[in-house]
Amino acid sequence: MNKADLIDKNRALEKQIVLLQKQNKLLENSANDFKVLLDNVQHQYDHLAKLVYGYKSERFISAIPPEQLSVFATEPEDKKEPACPLVLQNKEKGIHNYYYHM
Repeated sequence: MNKADLIDKNRALEKQIVLLQKQNKLLENSANDFKVLLDNVQHQYDHLAKLVYGYKSERFISAIPPEQLSVFATEPEDKKEPACPLVLQNKEKGIHNYYYHM
């Protein structure tokens, strides 16, 4: 190898170094973007976990306690009384006679 070949090879390697440095810069920027995104998602997760599992004063509490009855709730079908005793007897026997409903 003579001196001219070595100089050409050196220039080619320098160009390759410049390209690799540009690619490295792009990858670092992408990595930073993903770190920011990960931090945002982690913050949201921490906030939701705090709402669910946090101290009693910090927890999310439903506006309506489950043991509170609703004003607009209707009686379940089991608790409603039939219109007349005959309907009750027929209901127990499984007979559907619509003429006796009052």
